Amino acid sequence: MAAIRTKIFQELNKLKESQSGNVEHGDEQAGIVGKPGEKLTPENIGIPISFGQISAKQGRLTDVLDFLEGLPRH
Repeated sequence: MAAIRTKIFQELNKLKESQSGNVEHGDEQAGIVGKPGEKLTPENIGIPISFGQISAKQGRLTDVLDFLEGLPRH
């Protein structure tokens, strides 16, 4: 799970870098998450992110069920 988490943030940072070149000087960050020039991490991304492990084959669904139970009901 740690390797997947690391890879996700590597890819998010690549995307952030590629999109930051599209922002004009003085423009608000037009939907770009995080501070300019700062790498995104789970701690500074500005939105809650959770990771969990599941296995339908082994019947391990606790992490996803806990996540779903924590969502607001409408």
